[in-house]
Amino acid sequence: MQAAARIICFAAITMAFTATGVKATAIIESSDREYLVFLDNAAGTRYATDQIVLPPGDGRRIQTYYQPGWAPFRMDRSNTHPTGFLSAMASGRGELEVGVSGLVGAAANGAAVAQFKQSFINSGTSAGELSIFYTIPSIELWVTIFGEGPQEAYADATMSATHYLADASELATWNVFQYRSILTSQRGAFPGLFQSADLARYNANWASDGITYDSAIFPIISETRPLAILAPGEALELTYTLLVVLSSGAEQGGQAMIGDPFEISSENGLPFEVLLASPTDVPEPASNGLILAGLLLLSVGHTRQRRSS
Repeated sequence: MQAAARIICFAAITMAFTATGVKATAIIESSDREYLVFLDNAAGTRYATDQIVLPPGDGRRIQTYYQPGWAPFRMDRSNTHPTGFLSAMASGRGELEVGVSGLVGAAANGAAVAQFKQSFINSGTSAGELSIFYTIPSIELWVTIFGEGPQEAYADATMSATHYLADASELATWNVFQYRSILTSQRGAFPGLFQSADLARYNANWASDGITYDSAIFPIISETRPLAILAPGEALELTYTLLVVLSSGAEQGGQAMIGDPFEISSENGLPFEVLLASPTDVPEPASNGLILAGLLLLSVGHTRQRRSS
């Protein structure tokens, strides 16, 4: 097997099986990406939304922003925004960034979502094996530890995949990855940190002043995961979603962020690239037959020589 070849998503991806008189090729064609960003109260009330369809690599961006009337969350000293906020951003390069932050008066919830969808189809004459290289921005969770609580900061970065057969029927749907974490606090109880199986392989950087806040910050994650083997005519749809939610009791607050919800941080390299495995050259079936026939003739000749001797 030759080394895998990395091909950027917006280009057609090809691989070929070569042999005497035969060439079978996998051609993976990708669609434009459908982007969606929105903000709500985590209970169905939508504050702001935007959507756009862009070719991969297009630098245009969309953003939603909402001020819910919360005070700024100053426990995070890097947060200089003058008010509490809900924000979500996306760019045609594949970057998604979301955040919810603030100190509330009355108990309140807020959520920010950014998502893109993209489809791939094998228009060639041979099967193609796909995988994906991806980068997830840093996940940051903060909660206050004063007041009655409970407080909860929630973050989730998930990519799902759906495999369609050539007749457009659905073969399977699964999560390619899911990086999910929940930080909770309540008076009289130790802070709780949940990590999904994917995220449990990474250590959080804990910080606390012991009086006002607890925080857990995860590193930027870059990995490669298998996707599917697409036979000719089959398709794969990918959906990548970032979701953050802050649930706060009265006179408390917190922050949940994936990346920087006000500035796209990844300017060098694309955060998502499809990989197509290069095939091993295989002989034409007819050539196999000729080779076997030749071996048989050699065997017969050798037998006759032994008998004549």
